[in-house]
Amino acid sequence: MEKKLSISILSPYKVILQRDTEMALLPESNGEIGILPYHISLIASLGPGVIKLYNRNKIDYTLFIAGGFVKIDQNQINVLVSFYSEIKDLHSKIAKKELSDFEDELATSENSEYLDYIFKEINVRRKIIEITDKL
Repeated sequence: MEKKLSISILSPYKVILQRDTEMALLPESNGEIGILPYHISLIASLGPGVIKLYNRNKIDYTLFIAGGFVKIDQNQINVLVSFYSEIKDLHSKIAKKELSDFEDELATSENSEYLDYIFKEINVRRKIIEITDKL
């Protein structure tokens, strides 16, 4: 029998998913990270993008996340996210409007702590647009 990974995706409010998978592809801050059984232990930050779970060499689950953290240890993957959405619920038109609003705020804001928030939201909206434009 082939070894599988156990993955849990959690938000502060609920368990989003708990199941086994043959492989996981996660949106890491600087690209993507592929996880197979017996992966080295790791803690990493996740950027905006799509979590993809594979079984029988096909993607059988996807979930958009705005970012988060992952802990991998002994074939157990724990993903912590604050914002997530089913791909079908993402809307390019809304994201483009929100992106424009955040870019306008960026041009006028002088609060450095708020600028960090604006940059993060701009990156999330850009990723949503990138994903939805491919659909």
